[in-house]
Amino acid sequence: MILALETSGSACSVALSHENKILSILTSYSGNSHDRLLAEFVRRILHDNKIGFENIDAVAISSGPGSFTGLRIGAALAKGLCFANTTKLISIPTLNAIAYSAIDFVRITNAEEIIAMIPSHKELVYLQKFDNNANPSTEIMIVEQSQLTDIVRSDSIVVGPASNKIDKGIKINSLNIIDARMIVSLAEKYYIDNKFCDTNQYDPLYIQEFEPKLKQKNKE
Repeated sequence: MILALETSGSACSVALSHENKILSILTSYSGNSHDRLLAEFVRRILHDNKIGFENIDAVAISSGPGSFTGLRIGAALAKGLCFANTTKLISIPTLNAIAYSAIDFVRITNAEEIIAMIPSHKELVYLQKFDNNANPSTEIMIVEQSQLTDIVRSDSIVVGPASNKIDKGIKINSLNIIDARMIVSLAEKYYIDNKFCDTNQYDPLYIQEFEPKLKQKNKE
């Protein structure tokens, strides 16, 4: 039984799965709600399914890249839940989870390449390419929107919240919003392959340094 947490983007999402079947999912798409809702969603899912945390075999956390604050909140809760390493911790790269969710569409279209994209800040995008089995073929890149036309092929499967930044490739609109369902799919595979991480060693994939947003003073 796997508890999956997604906090890398605007959605705060928690899912409970058993043998690759989702039993429950709670998602809020309102921004900046992770600190208020994440722990409550975990409590509600366990309560609604009448199970205790001792029945959870692993906690899967979306590791980024993405929102610095969201990743930090998700990491703190996941590490707290797995602090004794009794419950396994699974770190799921966010872009990899998005690409893995597109495999069925690859089979339909016979595409050779998946490109997962999520917005960074300003005019920048996090981007990573994958083969048609969702295995990474490049490192994570931070690119300007103006560069996307040269990077994306017309026959590429393009998925993720930043896919609307370019009018090219085969877009799968149903995969534009990241939630815990995407984390579950890859987490089940990681669990079978024993891809766990040490709770004490876990850190999210921040990629960039945190840049605080300063409030501007009102002009009198």
